[in-house]
Amino acid sequence: MLFNIGPKISFIFKMGFEPKEEDFYELTEEQYVKFKAQGEEITTKWYLLLPKDYPVQGNEVITVNANDKENLLKAAIKIESYCKGEHKVFKNYEEKLYYAATLMPEVFSQGTKFQESHLKIIK
Repeated sequence: MLFNIGPKISFIFKMGFEPKEEDFYELTEEQYVKFKAQGEEITTKWYLLLPKDYPVQGNEVITVNANDKENLLKAAIKIESYCKGEHKVFKNYEEKLYYAATLMPEVFSQGTKFQESHLKIIK
């Protein structure tokens, strides 16, 4: 399972937002035509990922196929499962990511602001 969602967990840490079902919008027919013209092979549905609480940089958008969408949602559930164990209360998703980074293998949050050193000095 982690083989499929591991890269998506890392993506969530990199981007810093929680992907939710309502953040995905299937491409319009016009967008599919443009996508195909750029050389993309269309064998499945494609979505724009437009989270309400994440600012879009310029005219950049995140596009994912149906499989990526499913794995991003599963990755968010996996991160959530790490946060439920202690019955902690978090003010926002960023706090959850900081907390989850302390419990999950470092590879997921490596190179992000959530990266936590897992090395401890014992005196």
